[in-house]
Order: sequence, then structure tokens, then C-alpha cells
Amino acid sequence: MVSPFTGDRCSSLFGKPKLFFFQAMKAVRKEAPDTLDSLRSVADEKMYRIPAVADFCFLFSTPPGYFECGDENSHLVTTVCRVFD
Repeated sequence: MVSPFTGDRCSSLFGKPKLFFFQAMKAVRKEAPDTLDSLRSVADEKMYRIPAVADFCFLFSTPPGYFECGDENSHLVTTVCRVFD
């Protein structure tokens, strides 16, 4: 779901914050870091490794292993709307 927005697939979003709000259960998957040639140290020319999902913020409505109750309004969505309003 978020893979089109990773640094290795969308260079125009690299280094910019990306917010994702999930109204579903969380699944965990580990990503291998990507190498970026453009970020080099001037002093020693070492290459830095930055994860493909750097600058991502994930908000989940429930902790892992729990499910959302059948309420009509989500506490997560209500709170996010209140914060950004």
C-alpha cells in the first residue's frame, strides 16, 4: 500500500514527510535499506544507507492483535481531524 511512495520508487518524495492513517489491523514487515549515491560524505566519500521508508509516519487505529470495535466514529480519525483542523 505504501510502496509507491518509498524513496527508491518516488524520488520526488524522498526526504519529505509522509503521513499514513490506517483504520485496520497492523501487519509488520521489515524493509531492507536502500543505498543513495547522492548522499555522500565530502570528507571520506562513504555511502550512507537510508531505509526505503524513511520519513514515514504510520498511525494505526488499534495496537497489533486487536480489532476496531463497531463504533460509527473512529477515535483515531476524530482526533486527527481535530488536531489538523
